[in-house]
Amino acid sequence: MGFELFSHPADIGVRAWGDSLEEALEEAALGLVAVQTDLDLIEPREERRLEVVSPDEEFLLFDFLNEVVFFMAREKMLFGQVKVFLEQKENQFFLEAKMKGEKIKPEKHKPAVEIKGVSWHELKVKRKGKGYWVQCVLDV
Repeated sequence: MGFELFSHPADIGVRAWGDSLEEALEEAALGLVAVQTDLDLIEPREERRLEVVSPDEEFLLFDFLNEVVFFMAREKMLFGQVKVFLEQKENQFFLEAKMKGEKIKPEKHKPAVEIKGVSWHELKVKRKGKGYWVQCVLDV
């Protein structure tokens, strides 16, 4: 499990991996938050849940991360813990995420950039051995 950031002209990319698609999605969400602040600065004071239904794995990555961006903007929060639960039925992916974090405190978190959303450009979901590898580019 893990993530890394990569540079992209005028934007920032996130690559994440895990032993399962759930773990890769969790790491991608944490990578997204790490673009804004140091994850170690975020305390798990409040929990939020979100749900996403998508037709395939790439839409799932796109929809999930855009929902995380939306939640952070709407709730004015940063999330340092993410747990994903995934179920596939009838050619649909049903995702529920539990995210823990706290309200943004500029003096504490020193947000580096504002993420506008996730782009389809270079978005990938790949099975790698027994695990998964995902990649996306963030519009900042």
